[in-house]
Amino acid sequence: MKPSRLINRNIILAAGRTSIRLEPEFWAAFGAMCEADGISRHDLARRIEAESPGQPFTSAVRVAVLNHHRGARA
Repeated sequence: MKPSRLINRNIILAAGRTSIRLEPEFWAAFGAMCEADGISRHDLARRIEAESPGQPFTSAVRVAVLNHHRGARA
């Protein structure tokens, strides 16, 4: 059985601490977004959470990363 590539990290959202699992490539892109905006990963996570009500948080992060990088290349 192949081990999972997903990396688990703790994030602090508005309601408190949670953990999410993402591929290393998504964590790298998430980190690049934080650097570009000059904010912490927790601040970016709270912004994504606020902009995506009702959407599963991990999915919202993946969509936000994808949209950010699509916009950067447009």
